[in-house]
Amino acid sequence: MRFTLLLLFATCAAVACGQESSKQPGGGSAVATPEGGTSASADGGDAGIAPSGPSYCTMLDPAPFFCVDFEDGATPDKRFTRAFGATNEDGALRVTDTEDGAYVAQEADPVPHWTVIQLGFTVRPVTLPTDGRLVIARIGQHQTDLECRLDLELNGDVAALGGSGATSATLTWKPRVSETARIVLALEEQTDGGMLRGTVTVDGKQATSAPVMLGCARLPGPPRVLLGRINASGATDLRYDDIVMDGRE
Repeated sequence: MRFTLLLLFATCAAVACGQESSKQPGGGSAVATPEGGTSASADGGDAGIAPSGPSYCTMLDPAPFFCVDFEDGATPDKRFTRAFGATNEDGALRVTDTEDGAYVAQEADPVPHWTVIQLGFTVRPVTLPTDGRLVIARIGQHQTDLECRLDLELNGDVAALGGSGATSATLTWKPRVSETARIVLALEEQTDGGMLRGTVTVDGKQATSAPVMLGCARLPGPPRVLLGRINASGATDLRYDDIVMDGRE
């Protein structure tokens, strides 16, 4: 009897009997996401490493307007409004070199009455061009001659936020091969009717000294986001995961 009680006490001490753990089944802790919800932390899986527990999207609360985490193995054309030259590889979205670029696009349907659009994603560069402009994320339209778009672009190891009629702002974050970053772009209408305001965070921190102001005052409709190798030249291999499109009125 004494041996049994000692064994029970040791077992309870090892697993903290009667206390709830903040650890998630995938091995990470519950943390707030840049999109405003909660999820498993990045050590549960990131940009190509499939977690063993619940997927990123199922952990978000409240659920965003659109979320894709690629854990089900579905091809990009089954998840996005448009997919060109992109694949699902090892639980992540992969975009590589093509003559016309490679990207995915998601358009909000039905069209919401948003005054703010957010695009959040995890990115891990495998290969980056050594020179030339590479747009890796956009809120707005795909065609370069259309107004009202916010771009995250790379040029060598320099990242910048720019867009329609805007003076580009250099990011404090520098892209590195094989390093993962969580990025959130936001495009916001002003209550006074002024120009659209664009911001970016990297790993939860503001990545520019000031927002960029676009040359338009209204969000593009219907809202659209793009990820991939847009308007680029040179060898490129990017892995995206945990993609969230959301907004608010």
